[in-house]
Amino acid sequence: MNSQQRKVMVIRSAKMVSWLLKEPKLKILNLLRAEPDSSTGVAEKLKRPRQMVNYHIRELEKKGLIRCIETVTKRNCVERIMQPVAQDFLISPDVLGTLSPDPEDFSEDFNSNAHYMAKLAQSLSRMAELQKHSGDKVKSHLYSFQMINMPLEESEKMAQQLEKTIDKTVRKYSSNQGNGWQKTEILLGIVTTPEIQ
Repeated sequence: MNSQQRKVMVIRSAKMVSWLLKEPKLKILNLLRAEPDSSTGVAEKLKRPRQMVNYHIRELEKKGLIRCIETVTKRNCVERIMQPVAQDFLISPDVLGTLSPDPEDFSEDFNSNAHYMAKLAQSLSRMAELQKHSGDKVKSHLYSFQMINMPLEESEKMAQQLEKTIDKTVRKYSSNQGNGWQKTEILLGIVTTPEIQ
C-alpha cells in the first residue's frame, strides 16, 4: 500500500454504487488496485480501445476513486500512472436507506443472528461516518478467535462469563471519565456454526 493511500474508502452513496458497477469501471479499479498503471496499460489488459478506457479513468478520477501518482514519458507521450485512493473499498449499509437492518427490529430476539448482523451493520455505518470526518485517526481493536468442537452448552457458558467480565471492566474504566475521555463502543459476538454434513 502506498503511504498516501487510505486503508479503506467507504462508499455511502447509492448513486455512486450504481455508477461504479457499470462496466468497465469496476474492472479498471480492480486492475489499478492490483498494479498502478496508465490508460494505455489498462487498455491492453482489457483489450479495449485506449480512448474508451481513458474516458472511464478520468471519470473515476473525477469521482475521487483514483488519483495520479506519477507521470512517465513513453514514445514521446506523457502517460499518467493511476492508483486507487484506498487499498480497499466498502459499501456502507446506509446505501440501502430504510432497508438497512435496524437492531431495534430484533430487540425481542436479542441472541439471534439477525440481531447480530443488524448491530454489525449499525456499527459499520457509525465507523463510516467517523472515518468521513476523522479518516484513519479512528482507532479500533479487533480480537478474533476460532474454537473447534466446542459444545453448544459450553459456548453459551463462555458467552455469559465474557459478558460478566466485560461488564466489570467497562464499569471500572467508565467511572474514570475526565480530560481526554472519548466514547468507546464494544461489540462482542459469539457465533456458533452448526456442523455441515
